Amino acid sequence: MTIQSRVPRTEYDAVEALNITRLKYLLRSPQHYQYALEHKRASAVMTLGIATHVATLEPERFTKEFAIWSRRSEAGNACPRKGQWWDAFQLEHKGQTILTEDEGALSQQIARAVRFDETANKYLAIGDPEVTFEWEIVGGRPAKGRVDWLTTHEGCPTIVGLKT
Repeated sequence: MTIQSRVPRTEYDAVEALNITRLKYLLRSPQHYQYALEHKRASAVMTLGIATHVATLEPERFTKEFAIWSRRSEAGNACPRKGQWWDAFQLEHKGQTILTEDEGALSQQIARAVRFDETANKYLAIGDPEVTFEWEIVGGRPAKGRVDWLTTHEGCPTIVGLKT
């Protein structure tokens, strides 16, 4: 078994191994499972969740991995994600996930709320973020799992989950 912390989400997703998220599709049917293996899920909600995880648990990585689209027209309205300004912004921030102003602000607000919460700080004061486990199951098939935060609380190993 290997255990590694601070594994970026993109690296974790690239590991070809069984995980519980994909195996849940087998409850519906083998076809749903196969489809899940072949088609990566992506949505604005998932992007916000990942951005919030990084902002909360690994804030030093946030500006490296995320860029905020904040271009405004002369009237002060947010510009759409198209045209020459958008194309130039995408080139400038290649390799980063681009968030809207609202997504960037919300992920930072959630991170601040968690970090300033007395109860949350009992668990987040020390520990390791985004801990990835890799192992083999029967037959040598690779498996993987990930926890948001791994720490020790009152002498006991503790897994912390951050849900947006």
